Amino acid sequence: MVRIWKPNESKYKYRLKVIPLEEAINIVEQVPERFTRERDQALIAFTMIFGKRAVENLMIKKEDVWIDNDMLYVRFKVLKKRRKRKVCEACGKRVPLKAKLCPYCGGDKFRVEEVGEKFTERVKHKSLSHPLMKYFMNWWRKVPEEAYVFPALNKSLVLMGVYEYNWERPMTYSRMWQIFHEVSGMSPHVARHSLFTKLAESGEYDIFHLIYWFDVTVKTAERYIRIGGGKKVREVAKFIG
Repeated sequence: MVRIWKPNESKYKYRLKVIPLEEAINIVEQVPERFTRERDQALIAFTMIFGKRAVENLMIKKEDVWIDNDMLYVRFKVLKKRRKRKVCEACGKRVPLKAKLCPYCGGDKFRVEEVGEKFTERVKHKSLSHPLMKYFMNWWRKVPEEAYVFPALNKSLVLMGVYEYNWERPMTYSRMWQIFHEVSGMSPHVARHSLFTKLAESGEYDIFHLIYWFDVTVKTAERYIRIGGGKKVREVAKFIG
């Protein structure tokens, strides 16, 4: 269902909505019958279960997922904020980021470089008994070895009316956004907000667990704990998690 915003109505007041489990299952079931239905259902369910960022979900390969003692383990490649450094193009020396002139040669042309690894690995786990897990497992078992779990379609064949997965390329974010918006009217990041809000508001996770699970700063975790979602909703609904 697509929400129609009223005049002068802020979208941000609804940003921390918690999605009830029944609604989450209904969203997954609403994926229309088509060649990619199982993949799309698995993607939506997986995003709601783990609450990770879209790009972190799309980068997962078959070998990044394994099962141990009725738990599903996933190795995520988490985006890491890299340091920036400013280098003078004339003399090649490093200068302060706010410098307008090079203190060594007086040059005014610089280039900004990012330093450090772009990704770091984090392993998360969830129980196989989660109600949404069956959608992901049904698809994951069909994925070839060393392939992306959520692959793109082979575009050259689609133009000829032939549908086939390109297992060497992950789905794009724009396509992921289209899938979510088609069946729920929301973006993939809303699923992350939903799980974050539920865990923060209910007290199920303390601040340190929130920082670890969602890979966020202390300030972000404190904000979710402070704002929360809605006490009345929490009392009557069973949430994802």
